[in-house]
Amino acid sequence: VDTVCLNADYFIPSEVTGDNSIKGSFDYMWIKDGVPTGDISDTLKFTQIQFADAGKYRLIALGDCYADTSEVFDISVENIPPPTILEDLSYPGMVGNTLFLCEYDTNTFYVSATGKKIKYQWYHDGFELNSRDNIEGLGGPVIKNKSWTLADSGVYKIRVIEACGAYTQSDSIIVKMRQIPRIVTDPKNIEPAVLEGSTVDFEVGATGYNLSYQWRKDAALLSNGPRITGADAKKMTITGLIPSDVAFYSCIVTGGCPGFADTSNLAIIDLNAAPSIIKQPTDTLEICEGASNVITIVAAGTNLRYNWTQQGGAPLTPAANFQGINTRILTIVNADLSMTGNIVCTVDNSAGASVTSQVVYLRVKPKPAQPKLTQIGNILQSDVTCDTYIWFYNGVWKGQYTSKSIKPAEEGDYTLRVICEGCPSEISDPYYFKLINSVVKTNINNLEMYPNPAQDKVILDLAGIHSGNKATVSIYDLSGKLIKTINNVETESYEVDLQNLSKGMYVVHVSSAEVKFSGKLVKD
Repeated sequence: VDTVCLNADYFIPSEVTGDNSIKGSFDYMWIKDGVPTGDISDTLKFTQIQFADAGKYRLIALGDCYADTSEVFDISVENIPPPTILEDLSYPGMVGNTLFLCEYDTNTFYVSATGKKIKYQWYHDGFELNSRDNIEGLGGPVIKNKSWTLADSGVYKIRVIEACGAYTQSDSIIVKMRQIPRIVTDPKNIEPAVLEGSTVDFEVGATGYNLSYQWRKDAALLSNGPRITGADAKKMTITGLIPSDVAFYSCIVTGGCPGFADTSNLAIIDLNAAPSIIKQPTDTLEICEGASNVITIVAAGTNLRYNWTQQGGAPLTPAANFQGINTRILTIVNADLSMTGNIVCTVDNSAGASVTSQVVYLRVKPKPAQPKLTQIGNILQSDVTCDTYIWFYNGVWKGQYTSKSIKPAEEGDYTLRVICEGCPSEISDPYYFKLINSVVKTNINNLEMYPNPAQDKVILDLAGIHSGNKATVSIYDLSGKLIKTINNVETESYEVDLQNLSKGMYVVHVSSAEVKFSGKLVKD
């Protein structure tokens, strides 16, 4: 039994199996309440079904040999009105019924409707939209597109459907996607080499919405001028080439979708010119023993070749510690003290022209020896003298210790790293420092306090404490952990607030330049 809404479109499908090899197909006849309807297809279709269409239906199918009759399909027709849409599809920023979106945008469509027993069916370009990875909420009144793609362009609408088939359809929203910028053709290198004074073009191909272009020379943005046109167009022209034009060029493409840009690959101009040094290497490089660094040179010319040597032409040694001797970047690895000396780079081309860089003085600074720690009394000291001392206590940096010898206040493992001329040593082996007790006469008086045991407060009797002899009150738990400190106490009778202390036993120390007190306190 199925209940159908008046004026709804409806159909009854069937599936028939058996032998029809002789006839080539099955014959069909639909029966309503025992009377043939005249329909002879495998599916019975109703357009705007009426009350008169209600009844009991059967299908008779005939194959090569026998006929078979289906079970009864009972149709009931009710006059249930279609759902009512209270709030139709819309979205801020629409132009008419058209919404313009960029790739990767996120938005939500929703509709508000009422009815007897309704469900929701979304459509995209006339097809049911039941599943899509980037859309949440399909089957309900609200859908969220988490990341729009170009394939999501099209017409969106929703049908609000009663269980019996009657439906109301929303207005349509036309989504037009705007593509983010994408470079499809990179600029090409200018090769083979061109002569000074020539004119060259760089061109980039890109797709996207409302594109803009910005050409760069290395990392610097270019602008139009006497020799450059099209710095803000897809095609840029440079006239009257000079050696300083030898560089890497690229184009940044942006568009009408904020936050997105694409940058082309680098293209280079190869100029047939004698080598010239645009940027000299540094005149001095100081490096720590065992460290790595680079020396660079920037030159212009055609078919350039580089050769790094000692001043005077001798090869750099040890060879394994110098990498890239025939490139513009000389890499120094695992620097050795023997590498200290003067270095130059000779740049030439295939035509025999050459130029030599300024001298680079390479100084390899010795790495400080690993310090060894020794204890003399309550002093801990290093056997290595350096500029900077970095002390650690149980693996934690102790910034208050900055000298070769320190007087630690705590027992534990101490380690040290020293730095000489900016070169750090290996960290020392741990040294367990233990305080050495000495006999020192200390006048520590018993601390009088009342009430004791106490609850919310206690009064300390501090004879000899005054404005000229201020004291510090320290309260410890029995594990030795400092719980509370009170500074600048200057009265002989001093009240201490105990409300924030847990119940238990505590040790109270009072210390000034002239007197010391100590006693135990019980907090109830």
